[in-house]
Amino acid sequence: SLLLCGQIDRVDAAFLDGKVYLRILDYKSRELSLALDSIYYGLNLQLLTYLDVALQGAEVLLNTTSALPSLQNSPENVVSEGSLEVFPQKTPAGFLYFPVLEPQLTEQIPLSPDELEQHRVKAVKVHGYLLANPRVLEAMDSSFSTGQSDLLGLKLVKDGKLKKDSNVLTEDQFSLLSDYLHHWFKQTGEEILDGDISLSPYRRGKSTGCQYC
Repeated sequence: SLLLCGQIDRVDAAFLDGKVYLRILDYKSRELSLALDSIYYGLNLQLLTYLDVALQGAEVLLNTTSALPSLQNSPENVVSEGSLEVFPQKTPAGFLYFPVLEPQLTEQIPLSPDELEQHRVKAVKVHGYLLANPRVLEAMDSSFSTGQSDLLGLKLVKDGKLKKDSNVLTEDQFSLLSDYLHHWFKQTGEEILDGDISLSPYRRGKSTGCQYC
């Protein structure tokens, strides 16, 4: 068997339309980007793994977290099937790197407290992938009701759809990522257990696994 250990910084949950949506936040001391090809090649699986684990353990997480109402005491959060109570469908809402740093502002004129907060939000750059569901995105940032979220870096165009270059995925695409993650861990774990310790550092553009060796 293969045992993975880690610590999730933050899990956010929202109950919408009979589903529970989970989002992962990982705090960083600097800005980090995340590209899908780095997931494909197994170079950055942290956030996707955290999201997968949180979804698998959602019943435990949400019934033992004091910050959320107990499902047993919140009938609206429980789906009933006959005489049985069923946990709501667990759905990925996304994963993000969130930089924990004081944003540097370049304004040369005094700002009101409200303007200062708006500029600070714009200066924070989060990176990752979120669910392409406007209602879920609005639950993450209420300002998205206007069609744009500076915090999430997302904007709706005239036809009501998200801009083409938005870092969003559909539920089906999140499901494909989850399936690929399980395949990657199974294949890589079997190679490790078979004794494969061959040196094969990656090269991605000018970046390599031996860059700081």
